[in-house]
Amino acid sequence: MTVSKEKEPSSSAPETLISPVTEIPEKVKVRKEVETWLEKVEKTTTTLPKTVTDDQTGQPLVSPADPQTPQITLPLTKQQIATGAKKKIDQALRWLSEWCLRIIKIKQAKVSFKKQKNDSDQ
Repeated sequence: MTVSKEKEPSSSAPETLISPVTEIPEKVKVRKEVETWLEKVEKTTTTLPKTVTDDQTGQPLVSPADPQTPQITLPLTKQQIATGAKKKIDQALRWLSEWCLRIIKIKQAKVSFKKQKNDSDQ
């Protein structure tokens, strides 16, 4: 005799009545005192100011800002990153080297490594 693993719905649970869905029109008239702040902001139209031009030459006086591409210096040298990648995952050097590798992947050519100290400086 095989037993079905699916349970039959129990009849002891009370049945709930589902009311029919009614559509709400897109534009609903709302009294002014009921309007939310966001709706008031959405209704206002904003106009962007025209570019300011020089009266004599007609050239724009203000130009958009150039995107900044700063050079990033990592806190580890190449050797330290290679050493840190071989450490266990519960050590901080491993996670710092992982972070450095991620920055290298994201920023690519804009990354420089920490300068190595000479043995005679120590």
